[in-house]
Amino acid sequence: MKNLFDLAPSRFASSLALGALLSAALARSAPAQQYEIVDLGAPGVGDSEAYALNSRSDVVGIHDTPFVGDRHPFLWTEPAQYGFAPGFHDLGVLGGTFGDGQGINELGQVTGGTYTASSAFSQRAFLWLPAAAFGFPAGMNALPTLGGTQVASRGEGINAQAEIVGTSFGGNPGDQTAFLWLPAANYGKASGIHSLGILSGGSSFGADLNDHGECVGRATIAGGATHAFLWLPSAKYGLSAGLNDLTPSASVFTEASAINVHGEVAGTELTASFQVRAIVWLPVAKYGFPAGKSTLPTLAPHPDVTALDIDAFGRIVGYASTVTGVQLAALWQNGAWHDLNTLVASGSGWTLDVANAISDAGDIVGRGTFNGASRAFLLRRLATPPLVTYCTAKVTSNGCVPEIAGHGVSGVAAGASFFVTTTGLRNQKSALFLYGSAGRASTPFGGGLLCVAGPLKRGLLGSTGGTGLPVSDCSGVLQLDFNAFAAGQLGGNPSPALSVPGTTIDVQTWGRDPGFSPPQNVQLSDALEYVVGP
Repeated sequence: MKNLFDLAPSRFASSLALGALLSAALARSAPAQQYEIVDLGAPGVGDSEAYALNSRSDVVGIHDTPFVGDRHPFLWTEPAQYGFAPGFHDLGVLGGTFGDGQGINELGQVTGGTYTASSAFSQRAFLWLPAAAFGFPAGMNALPTLGGTQVASRGEGINAQAEIVGTSFGGNPGDQTAFLWLPAANYGKASGIHSLGILSGGSSFGADLNDHGECVGRATIAGGATHAFLWLPSAKYGLSAGLNDLTPSASVFTEASAINVHGEVAGTELTASFQVRAIVWLPVAKYGFPAGKSTLPTLAPHPDVTALDIDAFGRIVGYASTVTGVQLAALWQNGAWHDLNTLVASGSGWTLDVANAISDAGDIVGRGTFNGASRAFLLRRLATPPLVTYCTAKVTSNGCVPEIAGHGVSGVAAGASFFVTTTGLRNQKSALFLYGSAGRASTPFGGGLLCVAGPLKRGLLGSTGGTGLPVSDCSGVLQLDFNAFAAGQLGGNPSPALSVPGTTIDVQTWGRDPGFSPPQNVQLSDALEYVVGP
C-alpha cells in the first residue's frame, strides 16, 4: 500500500489523481451498504490519515499535533493491547517534529519515517515495537541508511517477520535506493540493511513487501522513464532473483504500490497521453485477467483511478478522481470499481477521499472529510446478523483479561477472510479455539466459565506468542481464519457445521495457564457468536 509519486516524506496530501472509463451498468451494480465507519483521528486535534492496518484492524497513520506544523505517527487499536488502552495513541518521533506510520504487522510492530532533527536530511526509517525484540527496546527505534551519499531513510512496509522495505535517500535529486532491512539473517543475507538495487536508471523506491520477502516499488530506467519492479529473494513466477522490471514497455511512469501473499501486485501507470490507470500484475491468470500486467477500467464518470493496496483475495483499494480533481475512495471487487461513499450509511457526514489499505478481513482505512477536517477512517465490513460477544472471561493468574472479537464476514463462498482473534492472553502459552453449533452455555469450568454448549469441537492448536519468556504479561494473541479453516485450507478436522449457511456458531478461547494449580491451570476468554454466511 503505497501512494503514487511519493517523493516527499509525507503522503498526508495525495498528489496525482488517476483512472479511466467504466460502463454505467457496472457503476449501477455497486453492492448495497456493507460498512460501518469509525473516526480514528485524535479528538480535538486537526487532520489525520490512516495508511495501514493488520487483520485485527489495528491501524497506523499520521496526525496533526496541537503544535502547528508538527505531525506524528499514530496507532489506533480497538481492544486494550500493546500496553495501550483502547483507542488513539501518538507513537512519538525521534527528536524532530514530523513522523508517519506506514506499515503494521500482526504483532503490532510498526514502520514509517521520523525526523531526528529539523534538517531536511535527518529523516530515518523506524521500527516501533510494543515489546523489546531483535536487540531493540520497546518503543521507537531508528534504522540505518544505506550510507555513502544516502543519509536519510524511511520505512514503507513491514511483514510478519518484521522485515522492512523502504528507501534510502541522499541530498541530490534521484539519489535514492530501495532497501530491505532484516532483523535476522534470511534469504542468504545477514541481518541489517540491504540495497535492492536499480534498473538501468539511477534510482529506486521501495513500496511494499509480503511475508515471503518479495518487494515491490518503482525504479528509473535509462532515458528517464520509471517502471514498476518486483524484487525476489530467489527465482520465482518465471522471473529471476533480484530486481525485475514488471512493465518493460511503459513509456512514462508505472509504480507497483502493493503485493499480496500470492505475489499479486497492484499499482498505477501514467500513459504516453498522460492518462493515469490502475494496473494489476499477476503471476498466473486469475480474476479474469491473464498472467502479467493488465490495466483496470475506471469508475465512470471519473477519468482517473489510483490503486494503492491489494489483499489476498484480489480486492484493490485506492481512489478515483473527478474532472475537477476531487478524490473519492474506491474499491475494486467482483470485476468493478465501487465508490466507497455509496457503501456506508447515508447521512454519515463523511466524504471518503482515499482508501490507502485493505486487510485480508476486508476492512479498509484511509482519509476522509468530516466536519470540515481531513480525518483518518476505518471501514468495517458489516456481518449480517451482527457478531455478538457474550459470557465472562476468566482473569488469568497474572491479571490478564482475554477478549475475543471477529473481523470480516463469515461466508462459505468466500473461502477465507473471517478472522476470530483473542487478545489479552497470557504470552507464550499453548491455546486453541473451542467451538460448537449447539448454542451458548455458562458452565463452571477450570475456575472460569465454559461458554459454548457441547458437543465441543477444537480449532488448531497454536501459541499465544507475544513477549518472550521469562517475561509474563498480557501480550498473547490467538487468531484463526474460520472461513479458511472451514474450507479445509488450514488442516485440522473442521466440523461440517462451519460450512452450512445459516448455522449459528459459538467460539471461545482455551489456553494453558501454569500460574494456577490443576485443574484450574487454564485461561478462558469470553465468547463470540456468529452465523455462517452463504
